[in-house]
Amino acid sequence: MIPGPLFRFTRPIHRPRAADETMTLPQPSIRSLLLILVAATGLPLVGLLAYTVYVDTERAIAQEKNTVYSLATVFAANVSRIMATNQAALDRISKRPRVLAVDEHQCDPIFNDFRTLFPAFANIASIDLSGRIVCSAVEQPGGKPISIAHTEWFKRAMAERRFIVGNPFVGPITGRWVSVLVNPIYDDVNALKGFMALPLDLAAYDPKISAAPITPATRYGIISTDGILIWRNEDPEKLIGTNVRGFEAVDKMLATKDGVYEARGADGTARVYAAAPVPEANWYVFVGIPSRPLYVDAFQRAIRNSALALGFLLGIAGLTIYIAHRRIALPVLALVSGVKAIKDGRYDARVNVGSGEVAEVAAEFNQMAESWQAAERQLRELNLHLEERIHARTTELEEANRELSAFSYSVSHDLRAPLRAIDGFCHVLLEDYGERLDDTGRSYLNRVRKASQHMAEIIDDMLGMARSMRDEMHCRIFDFSAMARTVIADVTSSSPRDGVEWKLADGIMAFGDENLLGVVLQNLLGNAYKYTSKHASASIEFGVLPEKQDGSAVYFVKDDGVGFDMSHSGKLFGVFQRLHRDDDFDGHGIGLATVHRVVQRHGGKTWAEGAVEQGATFYFTLPDPEKSKVEACMGCVEPACDAREGEQRVSAAG
Repeated sequence: MIPGPLFRFTRPIHRPRAADETMTLPQPSIRSLLLILVAATGLPLVGLLAYTVYVDTERAIAQEKNTVYSLATVFAANVSRIMATNQAALDRISKRPRVLAVDEHQCDPIFNDFRTLFPAFANIASIDLSGRIVCSAVEQPGGKPISIAHTEWFKRAMAERRFIVGNPFVGPITGRWVSVLVNPIYDDVNALKGFMALPLDLAAYDPKISAAPITPATRYGIISTDGILIWRNEDPEKLIGTNVRGFEAVDKMLATKDGVYEARGADGTARVYAAAPVPEANWYVFVGIPSRPLYVDAFQRAIRNSALALGFLLGIAGLTIYIAHRRIALPVLALVSGVKAIKDGRYDARVNVGSGEVAEVAAEFNQMAESWQAAERQLRELNLHLEERIHARTTELEEANRELSAFSYSVSHDLRAPLRAIDGFCHVLLEDYGERLDDTGRSYLNRVRKASQHMAEIIDDMLGMARSMRDEMHCRIFDFSAMARTVIADVTSSSPRDGVEWKLADGIMAFGDENLLGVVLQNLLGNAYKYTSKHASASIEFGVLPEKQDGSAVYFVKDDGVGFDMSHSGKLFGVFQRLHRDDDFDGHGIGLATVHRVVQRHGGKTWAEGAVEQGATFYFTLPDPEKSKVEACMGCVEPACDAREGEQRVSAAG
């Protein structure tokens, strides 16, 4: 919630005021910007909710499908294990001498004891190559050997002469639905003598998965590659042995072979099916779970988890907006409006921003406004005495400038904490919840971080410029060439590249504050290095002209980079004035303004010449070093004057 009046005035603009009257400024437009910020924050979060629900739902459905497929693979493994176990048993039995004989008159005793030893099996029999049952654990009808040469499984066994699994049929001996496991009988010389047949009740293939956490309408069973139903859990006797092609679920299973698919069953129920092969028999097992409960459960789970995550994200976003509103928007708006009032000559304007860090800045602003108001009264009183009036006004302006510099420093300093808060919260969002955000959401947060960091850099540059105008100057003669070499080393080490030729004359001397003039070289040489980066090769020169200008030494920095249009040269040394796009060259538009102010404090001037894609040359003047050395030592009574090279202290106001 935005509080009431941001500013209180001791005097209205349009009429004389009473001593206790106040005035409220109109509501600022920054509120509408904050509403846009809230909407811009909310829209990505809504999109995040939709995306999260979608992703979580798909993930939950995929997990359920994996569960169905796992049941199918377990089912297939059980069937394969049953076949492998029985194949091994048949192989062992077929190597017994009497079984190898394949003679009805000398049947192995195992046939007589088989039903007693293995009551779960319907029968076991040996078959000769003509298809006649020679020996059987169950007495054959009529007491005479019967022929099974016409059966599908015997024909396949004769053709393939390997272990096979036959399609289901009603056994002529047992009268029950069985699937015959057939294993060839080979003698010691690997000659085929006959076959061992083990009719296996179809109930033996039941995977016993009914105890698993599945819905009552789940269907599972076995189908051969040619569409014959081997077994199923629902009414197993109803369709066993029949061709079930034509049903959507069966056709899709035969097309899928191994995997997950969705289809409608014979009863019209939509299910998620999983198919897995049984390679020993060229069969496929299937498991089908109704789709509706699966999707409903997955969606509800995704909504619940997404709601919790979104609630937390909304809380973080709300806290960020609150901080931006309370700690940045309102105080900055108040300060901006106060500055505008002072600019319009209303020196009785006062800023009231409540409590907090910015309240100290507001107090300094009010103190500054009171000083300016007092100066205005004094100027009116001294209007009849021109000389005294000019002197007094100069004094007041100098004091106001110092207070304005302090005010600018305080504003910049107190803006850092909210910027760090914005950057920090955005970093937390990206680090802890980045996986839940889409590319757009992460892009927005990165853009907020980049903007806050960019603003912090601008604040630092503004503070540097303010310090260059505020700090006390310590002037001396020093080696400008040595300083330039140090600056060049720093510039190239921070962004090394090939193809740059540095031209630097030795023995260039200068008179002034070393720290401030170091800032001048850092900006000019750094700009030359930056604005030649688009060229494969570059030449950068630092030197001093042989001719002096008005008794001052003229120094220059020259490059053959992108240059500039001379019609815009008047903007070069202004604050935040840039002649190139941020996409081409980074920067804040403060460096050249700082150069101009430092040179101006030394009593010099700056100018530049250039042309587009033909390079640029920046000139600046400083006091003549030789003349300055003599003047600095004038009146010096200490014998160490020459050793100090004429050190001279100049106040910040000078």
